[in-house]
Amino acid sequence: GTVDHFGMPVDPGNLLFIGKIENVAVVGMPSCARSPKLNGFDWILWRLLCDIPVRSHDIMLMGPGGLLKEISERGQLRQVPNSTQKKARKPVIIGLLLAAGSSKRMGKENKLLADIHGTKMVAFVAEKIKKSKVDDIMVVTGHESENVELVLKNLGIKRFIHNPDHAEGLSTSLRTGLTAIPDDIDGVMIFLGDMPLIQTKHINHLIQAFDPIEGRSICVPIHGRKRGNPVLWSKKYINKIISVTGDIGARHLLEKYNEQVIEVTIDSDGILFDVDTPDSFKELLRRTKTAK
Repeated sequence: GTVDHFGMPVDPGNLLFIGKIENVAVVGMPSCARSPKLNGFDWILWRLLCDIPVRSHDIMLMGPGGLLKEISERGQLRQVPNSTQKKARKPVIIGLLLAAGSSKRMGKENKLLADIHGTKMVAFVAEKIKKSKVDDIMVVTGHESENVELVLKNLGIKRFIHNPDHAEGLSTSLRTGLTAIPDDIDGVMIFLGDMPLIQTKHINHLIQAFDPIEGRSICVPIHGRKRGNPVLWSKKYINKIISVTGDIGARHLLEKYNEQVIEVTIDSDGILFDVDTPDSFKELLRRTKTAK
């Protein structure tokens, strides 16, 4: 193939290039192409879809003045007078730990209170969250709530919400927790109490990728070709998740709002591993023995 033109006198979009492979047009997309906001890539794509040739001269004429107009939604505004300048801030992320289930497939034992080399499973998960860049943690309890709270209070966790309807399914815990989420947050990361192989660095990778302004308002961890947990959601989806019913999570909403999903590659299958059966618990003990 050939590169016919590199660079575009607009921002965002200045790293765009155009070329071709035989008779097929090729566009080198800058990172702003992921954004739902108008940018230089849109101007090129519109023309290609209409079979209008895009030449170097055309691209050079697309940026009179050198910049797209300023928009208030920009993650970091360009330099403006001090009186009107808005300072970029770190998004406020709250972790919602679901620890209400009765773990029927594990038998009589509450798996969240099962011992992992001296640490209860739910504490094993909570410790990873506490060490991350999550700003606060809320825990939804249900089955054996007093015992679960006692374990987590020893870690300094103070915010608990009891779900009296926990036996009716996962969605009731989601609804109970999300209804209690404060308004002054930007996103909520939903954790499952039976996924103790999640690592603190995985949580931080998701937070780092989170940027609703640039179209990354749902951050999903992926290992291989499989999506896992936890998922970080912008607060604008909270009411959508609350409306879910039954013993399911919010996974189907990822397809509905796919254009806002960013997949974050994780180097471990811990985002896929949950403890549902005695056999999976034995596997967990084997895999955590070395780590401890």
